[in-house]
Amino acid sequence: MNRSAIAAGMLAALTAAGCATPVYQSQAGMPAAQLKTSPVINSQLCLASGTAQLAASADGFAAIPAGRPLHIVFERRERQVRCAIGLRFTPEAGRRYVFVIDTADESCLNQIVLEDPSTRIGIRELQALTRAADECGH
Repeated sequence: MNRSAIAAGMLAALTAAGCATPVYQSQAGMPAAQLKTSPVINSQLCLASGTAQLAASADGFAAIPAGRPLHIVFERRERQVRCAIGLRFTPEAGRRYVFVIDTADESCLNQIVLEDPSTRIGIRELQALTRAADECGH
């Protein structure tokens, strides 16, 4: 048995045992936006129904619900630095957002920006972005 088959089997067993966080799936007909994060960042949605992992498609963007306030927790471990950041904002349907983090000086500077081709640099800072708990409360 090859390593891929073993890893897939272990993941299936952990998921079946309730040890893995479910991946968020957007619901047909519901407003959605897209959020891009780095593959080295653990990104979770804190929903009323529980916690859901964000999983990006090939272009690096993950679907997120739009039109209501979201609490998203981002976690990154790099060398001896751990950044856990909770942010709250209300995504607009059809828009694309990018989460940016800088851990170079261990300060965990972060921001979510909106892709906006009408601006000179192609992005715009979100004005209604607030801090939230750095873990989901479920």
